[in-house]
Amino acid sequence: MTRLHRSLTVVVWVTLVFGLARTGAAEPVTTIRNNGPSSNRIDLVVLGDGYTAADISSGKYATDVNNAVNGFFAQQPYAEYSRYFNVQRIDVTSNQSGADKPQSGIFRDTAFDATYYCAQIQRLICVDTNKVNNAISRSIPDPNAKDMILVLVNDPEYGGSGGAVAVASLDPSVVELVLHETGHSFGLLADEYWDQPPTCSLVEPSEANATTNIGRATIKWKQWVDASTPLPTTTTAPGVPGAYQGAKYCPSGMYRPTYGSKMRFLGSPFEQINTEQIVRRMYSFVHPIDSALPVGPVSVAQDASQAFSVTVGQPQTHALDVAWTVDGAPAGSGPALTLNAQSYSIGTHTLTATVSDPTAYVRSDPSSLLRQTFSWSVNVTAPIGTLIAIDAPASGATVTRPFTVSGWAVNRSASSGTGVDAVHVYATPSGGAAAFLGAAVYGSPRSDIGALYGSQFTNSGWTLSNAGSGLAAGVYTVTAYAHNSITGTFDATRSVTITVAVPTGNPQIGVDTPAANQIVTSSFEIGGWLLDANAPSGTGVDDVKIYVQLPGAPAPGVFIGHGRLGLSRPDVGALFGSQFNSAGFHFTITGLSPGPATLWVIGHSTVTSSDSISKAVPYTVSATGLMSVDVPTSESIITANTFSVGGWAIDRSVEGTAQAGTGIDSVVVYAFHNPGSGEPAVFLGEASYGIARSDVAAFYGSRYTNSGYGFIVDRAAAGLGTGEYNIVPIAHNAITNTYSNLAIVRVVLQ
Repeated sequence: MTRLHRSLTVVVWVTLVFGLARTGAAEPVTTIRNNGPSSNRIDLVVLGDGYTAADISSGKYATDVNNAVNGFFAQQPYAEYSRYFNVQRIDVTSNQSGADKPQSGIFRDTAFDATYYCAQIQRLICVDTNKVNNAISRSIPDPNAKDMILVLVNDPEYGGSGGAVAVASLDPSVVELVLHETGHSFGLLADEYWDQPPTCSLVEPSEANATTNIGRATIKWKQWVDASTPLPTTTTAPGVPGAYQGAKYCPSGMYRPTYGSKMRFLGSPFEQINTEQIVRRMYSFVHPIDSALPVGPVSVAQDASQAFSVTVGQPQTHALDVAWTVDGAPAGSGPALTLNAQSYSIGTHTLTATVSDPTAYVRSDPSSLLRQTFSWSVNVTAPIGTLIAIDAPASGATVTRPFTVSGWAVNRSASSGTGVDAVHVYATPSGGAAAFLGAAVYGSPRSDIGALYGSQFTNSGWTLSNAGSGLAAGVYTVTAYAHNSITGTFDATRSVTITVAVPTGNPQIGVDTPAANQIVTSSFEIGGWLLDANAPSGTGVDDVKIYVQLPGAPAPGVFIGHGRLGLSRPDVGALFGSQFNSAGFHFTITGLSPGPATLWVIGHSTVTSSDSISKAVPYTVSATGLMSVDVPTSESIITANTFSVGGWAIDRSVEGTAQAGTGIDSVVVYAFHNPGSGEPAVFLGEASYGIARSDVAAFYGSRYTNSGYGFIVDRAAAGLGTGEYNIVPIAHNAITNTYSNLAIVRVVLQ
């Protein structure tokens, strides 16, 4: 637990100059977390200062930001309410790394002029908030998308600051610094220690976690203080709300709510009062209700029903409460309600959904921030008017996605035409929120309806095809809404309950290499294609796994690795359709022991959500020439300028000769760009051979101890650009004086 230095709490006041012209181009913006529209989310914007172009291109900056953000949302209450936040990273380039340290004579040219020793306090880091806000305005035009601002300073020395912009260095306690400083800038919390400066003021503070008033009935956090807890409080036990002497730079006369929260000690939790304040602040930005359906006033015939729903915030481990009332009388609970108009008189009624957060984190909510209501004016009309029916699917039916919804709709009040101009269809899972399936095609002939209501209503049929492709398996209420062309409202509905079943897959797979019963070396390529022909889009496959099954072992054997998907196979697309043009896969296997085995290629279908695509290929590894590539691993992505190639190579035919050693006397390494394209190989060099490999010796015998090889590839020196490569070590046979064996590993250089 680290004691906070007084410098971290000094609020730096900066004169903001409004109306300045924006200069410079927008910096790159990366969305790290997107949980909904900015209008009802808390938008955290993270910028870096003292990060050079090299720091950004190498991924250091992104890693630092991810570490800070992930650490931030790992602690409560931010972990529980992480879905209430959006996070964006702006990549701002500085000319030099680090920050100014005037006391040490160190000055750095950085984008936001970060400097230690601000206000003559070494650990207080200030930045130019004008430049920070200008950078945000250039890159994120929406002025509402910057509720919290954090600047990470690329310097390991401990430091930071609060204020409108939270600032933190890369000290190992960076996450704690960020949490503490945003406790000020976002939570509006006071420091809970008494170090000075700033000077002590015994005026009653506005912050929720500091007070001069410790009357049991009037103290700010009275709802948290047990009757048995003495005031003032002297215990050092954590998490005991009371009134503890010393807070907000005052050693006496000012009180904090607990002995040592995060606003006093880094490494501590926020504890009850501060957590409550932060949650209330979250609800200052995020309303409990995201959306409500249907939109606007609703009319429903007395012989019909109407579906209503609210989409609400989603904390991680608890749900918001939803209570429904009609004219003040309880009508139901949960995010969806079907209102049966037969239960109500003709006329206008008020339907209200009340959403509240029952979290134990908040005991006092005087402004009702954690509670929101949404009301509809529901006009119950006489049965004549807009009528809608769903013919298919029938209520109680089981369907597979996608499916077709069809029926008819008329407005009997229309003097001409059908009186209906649109039908919208929604699906609501049990206990869930409604999902829009689409707008139906309206106006198809229905002679039966024309015969029933008059010829003007003949063209009243509607159909929604290919509906529900994104629905998970389960029970749904499908509701069709008819749009009254006279009043311009959706004033009639009809619902059916259906079960969406797991769809049937149509797995297809081909393994081109190796061929069945092929004799291969201990390292070989695996390639082919796989798809699910029933996929509505894409290839229908999101993973391919490689297994090796030895004789007598249960299928599919030992998992080797994940192949790479998405490779171009226009021949497959020509056979199954263009959506399958990228159905190819690839994997390089290496280091296998000699003898027969079976290769299993198993694909995961996105249609059935199961490993339903598979093929077994028998093969035999040659008993003599054996070779492995241990690094780099198959299908790896390499960003560094240099990388290692290493493994082992032996030829067991040496055992039938008088010659000593491993049967291999050298290994050379080649690179093949765009494998299969015919581009010439690039000779990388000769590896160091003879490295001790006790694992190989333990398996094949002690004579093969010195069978390892290693090589460092310098991409720049070798002229290797970005792209896909086969890295191919080739072993030279000491017996035949030929290059008799090779291994292959496929990588992507970025």
